[in-house]
Amino acid sequence: MPDLPPDVQPVADDPTRRLGRYIMVRRLGKGGQGEVWRAWDTLLARAVAVKILRDPDPEDLVRFQREANILANLHHTNIAPVFALEHEAGRHFIAMELVDGETIDVLNAPLAKKLEHLRDGARALDFAHKKGIIHRDVKPSNMMVTPAGRLFLMDFGVARPVKRGATITATDFIVGTPAYMAPEQARGGRVDERTDVYSLGATLYRLATHSDPFYGDDPMQVLLKVSQEGPPRPRTLEPSIPKAVEDIIRVAMSKEPEARHASAAEFAEEIDRFLSGKKVRAAPRDPIRIPQGAIMALFAVVAVTSVAWALFRPGPDPAPPPAVAPG
Repeated sequence: MPDLPPDVQPVADDPTRRLGRYIMVRRLGKGGQGEVWRAWDTLLARAVAVKILRDPDPEDLVRFQREANILANLHHTNIAPVFALEHEAGRHFIAMELVDGETIDVLNAPLAKKLEHLRDGARALDFAHKKGIIHRDVKPSNMMVTPAGRLFLMDFGVARPVKRGATITATDFIVGTPAYMAPEQARGGRVDERTDVYSLGATLYRLATHSDPFYGDDPMQVLLKVSQEGPPRPRTLEPSIPKAVEDIIRVAMSKEPEARHASAAEFAEEIDRFLSGKKVRAAPRDPIRIPQGAIMALFAVVAVTSVAWALFRPGPDPAPPPAVAPG
């Protein structure tokens, strides 16, 4: 096959590497529900990411199709577009823009530069919110920065559409990543745009302190901490963190949604104010402990939804391979 890139040539004639018009070049990641490949589109002669759904049940397939539909309608410079949703040889897959780069937390850059990238991610998230989409899994490993310095907000696999100003309830299972979940999400309660704002704050916590906000021996322990406790103050872990950055984190990670930044756009504006040397507007409140009844409700939710743990990746996310696409 002529004019193939060097990394494609060794596998071009291997029938096990073909999926429709795509040649699977290298696997980039594998999760509970599927895997992502760096692939070559033989029709349009370009590298793409191919996300393959593995052994789906009907609910998995609905979620997968929803992800493709969501991304197909989010045209934003910081969100990777979908090219196709296909079914070939019994396998369902999405072809989308390939994003080469590093996750924002492992990026070798000063905090101010990471803040700029996170601001861009917050603006992309606000764009999704205005389109009626709640991400529900905002975290460092879902923010990729290319060598050219462009951030991409990744992985809308558990995102849900919701009417503007409304909320959704996780009635079937808890989804997301425990250490970056908002308390209401951890309890299987109602979520809205402010749920994603909390996760932006938790992501900034990681960028500033090099530590996750919460740790535990298992996801249940982490969820209990998220629901019941506040994380250590960022400046106790890293004294060099500017107080204004700590304030942004603490407001975004408030237990009560009403105490957080009202939108991802407001969170981005606060970062802009800090970067431009202006005083940030929001001031954190003292944390409020969650009532015991809410904690018992969390136990009940987790007890009846244990099958959802396959969606979780407890503890810090592993360092990505050199080229990473949506996982």
